[in-house]
Amino acid sequence: MNWLAHVHLSPPDVEFQLGNLLADVLRREPRGVMGPSFEAGRCCHAAIDRFTDTHPIVQRSKMRIIASHRRYAGILVDMLYDHFLAKNWEQFHESTLRDFTRQFQAEATTRRHQLPEDGAELIEYLVREDRLYSYRRLEGIEAALQRMSLRLSLRWKKTVRLQDAVAPIREHGEEMEKDFLEFFPQLMAHVASGEWWSARSSRDDTY
Repeated sequence: MNWLAHVHLSPPDVEFQLGNLLADVLRREPRGVMGPSFEAGRCCHAAIDRFTDTHPIVQRSKMRIIASHRRYAGILVDMLYDHFLAKNWEQFHESTLRDFTRQFQAEATTRRHQLPEDGAELIEYLVREDRLYSYRRLEGIEAALQRMSLRLSLRWKKTVRLQDAVAPIREHGEEMEKDFLEFFPQLMAHVASGEWWSARSSRDDTY
């Protein structure tokens, strides 16, 4: 799952939300005081990814990506699922998407100084571009994919155009949206169950 889903699947605790959001981004530990909620958020992120990456509905969505871009299907499905979450937000959260993203951005900004440079830069980008709220429209997804494509093109020294995969979704996205609406309640239930935390605690007790 991508950024909006990770924040949505967190309790209303900015440290947990930041841990869940930034788990794949941070190359070193945060500066200053971050409580146990931050580490819990990072563990939740890993549990979300494990559940998502092995789920048959998600695998089905990946096969809907056009063949020329199927190598990037994991990235594309993560991003498109964020779009479908934003589009259907009222089904999954009691506040509006606008209020939710504004509150998170405001609280995350107050903690930026405690984050390593890579985490602080991501928060600054999300706030500056209003990126999480932009996911409600496919144009917002295209803009995010274009930015990602530039980074990947530089890293791999070849042209990558992830955004080109969005055009077929614009015409034939109904089936993938149905996939998301079937899958996301299952993911929410998995996170809410706390089984992922119990499993982690059991592993820790064996050391």
